[in-house]
Amino acid sequence: MRQIYIEEIEKFYEKTNDEYFITFVANGVYALWRKWLMNGQDKSIEEIHELIRKIVTI
Repeated sequence: MRQIYIEEIEKFYEKTNDEYFITFVANGVYALWRKWLMNGQDKSIEEIHELIRKIVTI
């Protein structure tokens, strides 16, 4: 599952042509979603997506 996710993120960000950025985003978002699921979805999905958006656009 993780590998499929990373491959999809790589496709999404391929225009950046920066493998370090793609690796950072892919692994960070995956870890954040995993933590959210393991914590019983203690925040809304909108809050999680907003956090991801903020992190990626810094």
